[in-house]
Amino acid sequence: MSIIVWIIIGGLAGWIANMIMKTDGSLVKNIVTGIVGALIGGFVMSFFGAAGFTGFNLWSFLVALIGSIILIAVINLLTFIVYGADKRRARKGKWRVPEKTLFLLPLLGGSIGALLGMRVFHHKTKHWYFVWGIPAILLAQIALAVWIYTK
Repeated sequence: MSIIVWIIIGGLAGWIANMIMKTDGSLVKNIVTGIVGALIGGFVMSFFGAAGFTGFNLWSFLVALIGSIILIAVINLLTFIVYGADKRRARKGKWRVPEKTLFLLPLLGGSIGALLGMRVFHHKTKHWYFVWGIPAILLAQIALAVWIYTK
């Protein structure tokens, strides 16, 4: 199957999945989300005995969309869990998650999970670069998505 088909369907599925999950994404992020989502969707569909990504058709688009939604949800859930685990470790004086990682996860699509983790666990709320940085990442991703969408 042509890589062009993967890019087109992946980009569309990633874009719509980001809108459904109320996250943000650039063109490249949408394409990557959709392609990885197509792989995840195909894996999930194999459990139900259905075909996965089969080409340039509506079924392949739905498979990629389902997989993309799963991917975005997992990234946000993982980010939320990492913020909670880091807060627990901070209270116990144990090894901590590096701050680079706590910033990387939102950049990879876990912005909402990071914001929820900060609020629910009251974690990193006294550090200005998190208080302003994580929402800035989310706003920048939203602005980029709006710019690409209206272009």
